[in-house]
Amino acid sequence: MYLHNKAKPRLLMAASAALVAFALAGCATDDLALDDTYQPYAPSERYPIEYSKAPVTIQVATTSGTLQPSQVNAIAGFARQSLAGGATPVTIRRPAGGGKSARVAQEIAGLLVQQGVPSHLIRKGTYPAGSGSPVQISYAKAYAHTKPCGEWDENLANTAQNTRYSNHGCAVQSNIAAMIADPNDIVRPRSESMGEGSASVAAVTKVTTGEAPQQRSIFDIFR
Repeated sequence: MYLHNKAKPRLLMAASAALVAFALAGCATDDLALDDTYQPYAPSERYPIEYSKAPVTIQVATTSGTLQPSQVNAIAGFARQSLAGGATPVTIRRPAGGGKSARVAQEIAGLLVQQGVPSHLIRKGTYPAGSGSPVQISYAKAYAHTKPCGEWDENLANTAQNTRYSNHGCAVQSNIAAMIADPNDIVRPRSESMGEGSASVAAVTKVTTGEAPQQRSIFDIFR
């Protein structure tokens, strides 16, 4: 089959239009792929409050062979801090060289029990060091935190996009994380406490018997 001379230009034009349509379709697909990328906008998304644990450790010198008054106060405060975060195991590690450290470690364990730390939560162990090395006490502390603040990687004067700058809301999120009393509330719900039923019953009784104060009108002040 042979095409007429006049039909050839028409066929070439149709083929060119099809190629242009395919090219435009490819550009549209690329644009849609770029627009589909999600960008965090709210401060709670950019700087989410997260739950983590980190060890808290103090070292107790063993040169005296027994706990000194200042050491007793420091260990007592350490025990109260560990109890404030919930039932957390406390680890006592003395140097493997023994010596005076063994007695100091035993005194520390007894002091922790006196301060309210359950004996089954006290872990004992050793670490490779000489007999004159300190005794280490540690527990895992839960805390709430956000990403570090200070992302000033963009020009704040450039507002053509009308978007929030990178560091927006970070300080507020960090302050909220610091004010959380129990970081465990982030990962598990707290059990509901029982209400004070006697106070509620007394209040309802006063209303039903007419003993509750009657609502006054604002005009009563002129009487």
